[in-house]
Amino acid sequence: MVNSRDTALLREDVEANVHIWLRLCEAEGLQVLITQTVRDDAYQAYLYAQGRTKPGQIVTNSRRTTFHGAGLAVDFCKNVKGQEYSDAAFFDRVIEIAKEVGFSSGADWKSFPEKCHIQWDYHGQYSGSMITAGRLPPLMPIYERSSADMITMEDVKSMSEETTLALWNKIQNVLGEQEQTGKVGEELREAVEMGITDGSRPKAACTRAQAAVMVKRAVKGE
Repeated sequence: MVNSRDTALLREDVEANVHIWLRLCEAEGLQVLITQTVRDDAYQAYLYAQGRTKPGQIVTNSRRTTFHGAGLAVDFCKNVKGQEYSDAAFFDRVIEIAKEVGFSSGADWKSFPEKCHIQWDYHGQYSGSMITAGRLPPLMPIYERSSADMITMEDVKSMSEETTLALWNKIQNVLGEQEQTGKVGEELREAVEMGITDGSRPKAACTRAQAAVMVKRAVKGE
């Protein structure tokens, strides 16, 4: 019986886009937890029996695994204890991002909607019965945001404080990993030797407090 949360078991194109989706969500402060990637027919039969021949609520109408069995789908929740499935705004936004990447959402199903499920079905052109028959959708294009999709100042102004801080931390981390070269790099090394700074995260922004401390150290060094 296979019941996995490992994204490495997904089809490679789908796996790549799942990780892009997760990074986009993270950049907006949305904490997503993958709860399932691949499951086999044995585990699907176990789920189908729930609420029918076994105790519990009905969680699926499918006797056989389809998109999950082919490595084309993931289930997820909010990675906050006590809020896993209760935050409507969270699901609205992560589903919106998933659709932007190219996934379809189980939230749109007319029969038995499932907000915690996304899948690659070539924009609705492949059904579960097609998957079980061995007809799989073509490779999913690797998603890239165009310049038109970049975050604008108006977007930033409308963000919550939590989302703004998460975005700022993400930018700082990206900048901090970049190496400072050229003349400025040489002067930075001199500043390290003088004890003005430790030289870490050279391209990340510094606060006024940090700048004041560095200036004070420079003055004392004179």
